[in-house]
Amino acid sequence: KGSSPDYVGHFETTVADLESKQPIAEFHLRKDKDKGKKRPKKRGKIGVQMILYKEHSFLDYIKGGCEVNLSIAIDFTASNGDPRNPRSLHYIGPGHANEYQKAIATIGNILTPYDTDNKYPVYGFGGRVKRTGQVEHCFPLTMNDYDPEVSGVGGVLQAYRSAFNHVLLSGPTYFSEVVATAAAKASATEFSSRGQAYHILLILTDGRFDDERQTVDQIVAASKLPLSIIIVGVGNADFSAMHRLDGDEVRLKSSTGETAFRDIVQFVPFREVKTPELLAKETLAEVPHQFKSYAKLKNTPPLDAKFDLNASEGKLPILVHTPSIHAIQRSSS
Repeated sequence: KGSSPDYVGHFETTVADLESKQPIAEFHLRKDKDKGKKRPKKRGKIGVQMILYKEHSFLDYIKGGCEVNLSIAIDFTASNGDPRNPRSLHYIGPGHANEYQKAIATIGNILTPYDTDNKYPVYGFGGRVKRTGQVEHCFPLTMNDYDPEVSGVGGVLQAYRSAFNHVLLSGPTYFSEVVATAAAKASATEFSSRGQAYHILLILTDGRFDDERQTVDQIVAASKLPLSIIIVGVGNADFSAMHRLDGDEVRLKSSTGETAFRDIVQFVPFREVKTPELLAKETLAEVPHQFKSYAKLKNTPPLDAKFDLNASEGKLPILVHTPSIHAIQRSSS
């Protein structure tokens, strides 16, 4: 008791060797000075039982039947510029696609294949809605509170164009309400061995927003839900606040000091990504990892996975674990 542990010996092996000798692989312990000896000293042996845990990918869950539900929120604040002005980010002219339209078409075509029903709720924020006369921070572009969904990317673009007949650009820019709306949908979603659904909120904005504290609080609260948030920066404004929300370097903390359970935000500056291939890569860069971190939190494999959770002590098969020591027998000397 209290003395340093004795070095008994060591052995070397490979994963292939371990697999070939299962259920228990036994190895004789050796010391370096035993090399070359015809009858090396017996130093004991060690038995190793190896358990390989399969790492399920994002696509494994999709193929297994997990539903991905996409929601879209578009910035209707005055900082985008008067839609009648060709310099506006919202300008819609003959033969001209503005940056919002380009972002909707390009990123929509990246994300929509994962949403199998091809229907997406589309919201606006920061606009003065004519039917109420109020600035609203999460209003359906369909102008139907009971049915905010449209069909396909074409439906999103049509709802966006039509919205200018019903909405005036205004402000301020608040994200917290659209995040709360997406979080409410995600919190009502089942993610278990019986059924699985995951939500992606796509926010298109020109940059600055005015409720950072409230937005961070909503994101931290949503970090335990089946939700990812992709923020696409349109235009060339200062996007430093978006990088803070991304949380890659510093995990977000709420106003009460609670740390986000996982990173759920990805920021993509639309103008800086030059090719569709790179845009697809940037848009989906973090979603698979965010998805798997939630699946790990819920301890849930894909719906069709042929995997016995009880055999792995209830742990989700995410990593290849190191071999566990089954028995050690030390020779008496």
